[in-house]
Amino acid sequence: MFDFGFTRFITNTWISIIWAINVIVAIIVAIGGCIAGVFISLQVGVPDPLVLVLAAPGAALWLLLFRMWLELAIVMFRIETHLRTMREKSEVQKI
Repeated sequence: MFDFGFTRFITNTWISIIWAINVIVAIIVAIGGCIAGVFISLQVGVPDPLVLVLAAPGAALWLLLFRMWLELAIVMFRIETHLRTMREKSEVQKI
């Protein structure tokens, strides 16, 4: 945390925690959407299958897009790591 030279990134450590929290939230939202769809259809008296049908695919789409965003972040940090390794190797070869 107090690495002012930024020699080690904490983002890679937190990515898996963020992903796990996001999966749990997406599941809760999908279940909540299904429950809300049932309660809305009971109160109105007209069944609304659209909410029930779109809750799970919506959560799955959200998880897919969020996963792609997290993977992009990891790729950027891995590029930095590889560039740092290449720079260190070239500095060693100059000596």
